Amino acid sequence: MEKGKFLLAAGALVTLFTSCLHKAEIVDITVRPMPVTASLDAEPNSKAAAIVDEYRQKVTEKQAPVLGTCEELMEAKRPESLLFNFAADAIRWKADMLNGKPVDFVVTNSGGLRNVFNKGNITVGDVYNVFPFENYLFLMTLTGEQCITLFEELAAAGGHPLSGANMVITSDGKLVDAKIGGKPVDKSASYRVATIDYLAEGNDGMSVLSKGTERTPYEEMILRQVVTDYIKKFTDAGMPVSAAIEGRTIIKD
Repeated sequence: MEKGKFLLAAGALVTLFTSCLHKAEIVDITVRPMPVTASLDAEPNSKAAAIVDEYRQKVTEKQAPVLGTCEELMEAKRPESLLFNFAADAIRWKADMLNGKPVDFVVTNSGGLRNVFNKGNITVGDVYNVFPFENYLFLMTLTGEQCITLFEELAAAGGHPLSGANMVITSDGKLVDAKIGGKPVDKSASYRVATIDYLAEGNDGMSVLSKGTERTPYEEMILRQVVTDYIKKFTDAGMPVSAAIEGRTIIKD
């Protein structure tokens, strides 16, 4: 079947034989390809279109409010970018409050950032476009040894958003150096780390996060809402949102 021209099993004829006990057995299935082309839109269903239009209007209204402004394009790029740092800083800001004292560092993933913040107004819809998933904040404690392992995993990926930590890595994904709070990682120490639930399960190549202790999920703290609150903090102060490239992840061969 040629890709893009047919929807497999869009229609099927199923033959059943039944008995007086009302049990059914499938004895034959016939499948035919159905072309998926613009011809299907030739006679749109007016009732279906009305339902879609109703919800489209509601969604548009909910996404329209302006939360703040951005002075420059923010993109998610490895090894470090403005959107990387902005997202990680937003998590750190909220995590410090939840933890009752500053966390040691934050790590999240580039794959959770699905769009950009363009220069200009940032709307509710923009935040949904960048943060479409229902991930929530998650705090845990890692040993220094585990932190080194985590940084090695981040290096292998070419970098992920960080706040409160910085790394030097090679272009082929090896860890050269890592610091937490500007200091070398103490392998015998413990560090309080903020992340999201998806990564806390060990996903996206960060397997060591599944081994953290003192695990504290904050299911009500959806990342998208955390970012929304962080943007409003800037707006309430009469400022545009901002972030800076600070050498959190540097590639050096």
